[in-house]
Amino acid sequence: YPSQLLTAAEAGYISGVVPRETHEIREAVVRIIPTTTGTIDWTADITLGGKNEDESAVTATTTADGLSVTDDRMTEIAVTSLFASARADQGFGIRFTLDALATTTNVHLLGLYLKTR
Repeated sequence: YPSQLLTAAEAGYISGVVPRETHEIREAVVRIIPTTTGTIDWTADITLGGKNEDESAVTATTTADGLSVTDDRMTEIAVTSLFASARADQGFGIRFTLDALATTTNVHLLGLYLKTR
């Protein structure tokens, strides 16, 4: 997978646009692949903005500590709450930060899976 390798205190970035026909964000997950089994602490920040709006008209943050991850297994981290105020056609930017790593030395940041209806 093409990805960005993150170590402790490093951030990776994901951007996109909420699809035009979106009525509801049903699920949003950041996908990572850890390089060793262990735990991670993470924070995800989002900015949302649409045409003729400030690029950060809406902002939100979510975080968790002690997430268990397994070596070479794709892990999905739920970030649906970040999209609570999202609207169709809004651009978004997510900064995903590894706050701390326990026995996990680093992770590959793959991107975002966004399920809409």
